[in-house]
Amino acid sequence: MIDYETTEGGEKTAHFTFKLVKESPGDQNFWSVMALRQRFDFSGDEGFVFEARSDKKRRFWVELRTGEGESEVWYRHSFLVEQEWKKFHIPFKKFRVIYGEKESLKLSEVRSIFFSINNANAYPGTEGEIFLKNFGLY
Repeated sequence: MIDYETTEGGEKTAHFTFKLVKESPGDQNFWSVMALRQRFDFSGDEGFVFEARSDKKRRFWVELRTGEGESEVWYRHSFLVEQEWKKFHIPFKKFRVIYGEKESLKLSEVRSIFFSINNANAYPGTEGEIFLKNFGLY
């Protein structure tokens, strides 16, 4: 579940809660994601910057996708979140292909951004939350 909060200082914060289950054909909730699906051109930028905290120390993914259908390519980079707010700078050159053709990230052809957690970086039964704010580019 995702909801948005405004702090006393006027900052907008995304609040993402999740519960992971064991992967099975009958239940696909072994991953949980916040997604923004639209076209982006990041060709003039070096990477993402944002602040995050979680209910406990956890590893999350930030993912970019290019292409569509059979030509879709997924790129991912992980980040470790703790209970205190921390600022992250994640350069696009650190993203690695995890699905699709092994090709360089086409920054002018990004079609979606995801923040996720799954059974690759957490155990089935894991539940928790992450807070994100001040998301931008550098």
